[in-house]
Amino acid sequence: GDHNQNNGKVLVIPALSLSVNPGKLLNDRLAIGLAINSPFGLSTSFPSIGMGRYTGWKNYLKMAGTTIAGAVKLNDKLSVGAGATNYWAYAYGQYLNYPNANILSAPGTRDGRAWLDSNGYGWGWNFGILAKPHPKHRLGFSFRSKADVDVHGQVKIDDLVSAAAQGYDTGPHFVSGAHAQLQLPQNFTWAYAYVPSDKWAVEFDFGLTGWGILKELDYDFDRNNSTLRGLGTIPRDFNDTFSFNMGGHYRLNEKTDFQTGFFFYQAASPKKHVDNY
Repeated sequence: GDHNQNNGKVLVIPALSLSVNPGKLLNDRLAIGLAINSPFGLSTSFPSIGMGRYTGWKNYLKMAGTTIAGAVKLNDKLSVGAGATNYWAYAYGQYLNYPNANILSAPGTRDGRAWLDSNGYGWGWNFGILAKPHPKHRLGFSFRSKADVDVHGQVKIDDLVSAAAQGYDTGPHFVSGAHAQLQLPQNFTWAYAYVPSDKWAVEFDFGLTGWGILKELDYDFDRNNSTLRGLGTIPRDFNDTFSFNMGGHYRLNEKTDFQTGFFFYQAASPKKHVDNY
C-alpha cells in the first residue's frame, strides 16, 4: 500500500568513437575502429525513509565499455564486422538501511546503515552484417554476446544492534570483502533503413535482449555468516525483453544535420520483485 518515487537525476554519459580506413591500400574494403561508451550504466536514488530503504535508497552502476572491431566489405552489397568488448564496472554498489528490527524480530529497533561498493572486469564479443540490396534500402543485423563481469569490493555495516545475536563477530561496525558475478545479457537486433536521397533517411530496428539470465545475484563474503548470506542472495527473476526504435535525419547543408527519433523498451524486472536497479 505504500508509494515511492525515485529522485530525478541528470547523468552525463560521454562517448568516443574512432575509425580508420586504410583506403586504396586495401581497395576500400577494410575498416577498423575503437569505441568507448557506457552500455549498461545507471544511477537511481530514493528517499531513505521510504519503501526503498531496504532495497537500496542509492544505487549505481558506472561502467565503461571499450570495443575494438573490424569490418570487411565483401562486395558492393554485403559487409560483415566483428569485435571484442571489455566491460569495466568501475563502481557498482548501493546504500541501504540495515534491517535490525526484522532480523531480531524486535519492532521499534532502529535501523543500521549498509554500504556495498565493488568493481571489476569482463569480456564479450559482437558480430554484425550490413546488406544493401538496393541503393535506397539497407538491412542490418547485430549480435552482442552475454558477458560475465566479476566484481570485488567491500560491504560495510554500521549501527548493528545485538551483533552477536545476528551472527556477526564484531559490532556495531562490521566490514567484509564482497564478491559477485554481474551478468550482462546477450542482444539480437534487426534493422531496416530507407535512404531515398543524400538529404534524408529513416531507420527502424527491433531488438531482443536476454535479461532472463538474471535469476538472482549471489554475493560471497570473506567474513560470512547465515544472516549476511541471506541478505546477499538477491532474487531477480528478470524476463527477456524486446525493444523498438525509430529514427531519422535530414541534412540541411554540408555542416548541419537534424536528427530525431523515439524508442520503446520493455521492463525486465517482474512486478513481484522490488528492484531499485
